[in-house]
Amino acid sequence: MPSEQRFPSLHDLQQPEKLKELLDEDKHDCLTCRAFGGTALVGTGAYIYLSGNHQLRQNEQMIAKSRFGMGIRRFGIAGAALSFAVLGLYRFVG
Repeated sequence: MPSEQRFPSLHDLQQPEKLKELLDEDKHDCLTCRAFGGTALVGTGAYIYLSGNHQLRQNEQMIAKSRFGMGIRRFGIAGAALSFAVLGLYRFVG
């Protein structure tokens, strides 16, 4: 004997779904999504750091004459790269 299918009643269909339950279901990403997203963010951070420092070395003579110099630029590049890397690690875990 085949199992009986239970269809929702009209009353059940007219009730809105609970928002909290929907949001809880949406919080969890699959492992592949987290791995891909985390890798992309960490990779972006590495690219920012390596590319930014390469550009600074190429233009060091011109930048040294400017008002702000090399220090603040290195700090900005490191800060942006670190931000992306931390977001990537958070994406892996969360």
